[in-house]
Amino acid sequence: MTIETGRSGARGALVFNNLFEAPSSAQVLSIRTSSLATRTSLNTLDPLRRISDATLNRIRQELPRTNVIGALTVFDVGQGEAIGLIGGGHVSCYFDFGGGVASNRKTFPTRLKRFCLCNQPPIILSHWDHDHWSSEGRDIRVHARTWIVPRQSVKSSKRAPHHSALIGSIRASRGTILVWPRKVAVKKFGQVVIQQCTGSSKNSSGLALSLLPPKRVSGKPALLPADAGYGDLPRYPKSGDLDAIVCPHHGGRSNSPSVPHPPGRSYRRLFYTYGKGNSYGHPLTKTYQNHHTAKWTDKRVKRPPPDQLARNTADRNRLGLGHIGFDWTTSKSLAKMLCSVKRSLDVQQK
Repeated sequence: MTIETGRSGARGALVFNNLFEAPSSAQVLSIRTSSLATRTSLNTLDPLRRISDATLNRIRQELPRTNVIGALTVFDVGQGEAIGLIGGGHVSCYFDFGGGVASNRKTFPTRLKRFCLCNQPPIILSHWDHDHWSSEGRDIRVHARTWIVPRQSVKSSKRAPHHSALIGSIRASRGTILVWPRKVAVKKFGQVVIQQCTGSSKNSSGLALSLLPPKRVSGKPALLPADAGYGDLPRYPKSGDLDAIVCPHHGGRSNSPSVPHPPGRSYRRLFYTYGKGNSYGHPLTKTYQNHHTAKWTDKRVKRPPPDQLARNTADRNRLGLGHIGFDWTTSKSLAKMLCSVKRSLDVQQK
């Protein structure tokens, strides 16, 4: 493709120099098909190709072992996802480390400058969409951490040059990349259960996570499926088996023929991770209506609902932040569980 920047017209285009800057206008002057050799080379480009699958013992060594995980915090990162598993007053592990970028970069909260890394948490990456890992460019300290990632070798989930840049940054910072073993469907590591999703797209072929409540604490697991649908999990979740769910795909389309009902207890939560005014129109009306019908009550459907269980990262507080969370162990604000580095990251709703 040949373009001329600074101009727009009938064959206009937007050019993004990176994930975090506003695009510039350009006019497309010509388009030609790349050579077969070029296409073949691009199709075989995969920075994970020379990295072997990790062993389960190696992954176990990196996941939380000493701190009891009593809560989770769903961070407001705009149109994207970053979830902290909270133990010992700090984030013990992240599930995804993303945020709003490119056409959705303005959805990222200006107040959020740094993440909690004082407990040296590993990062479990659900899949390779940039809204699930791109905040590594906002807090580059995370490059030195351990990343547990899916291989995702299906045709529709090829990695691109910007993935090579991420992997190169991790290696340059002496971080660690552990590739989930492709033949392992489900594995429990203490309270953390990692699942290999069964779909064939980038969204549906990555990793999902279930978080079990601490020992001697009454409760049921929390499900974090990222962009995969309920039907992409190795086992379809049963009604009454989950105290909390992060809604699949930010409330967008997913392989979810039915929605599991919450258990019959007072404290349950459904989380939507999206940025207000995002380019995808998340959450979709059909999605939150289906979850409301399945008794994850939502004020968007019925005002006021008898007991609103749905929470949204897009609903920001006076500080301009919409962090939300779930806590099995206390009725106090989750903000008190966060370390001093994150005092500005007060959790809005429990």
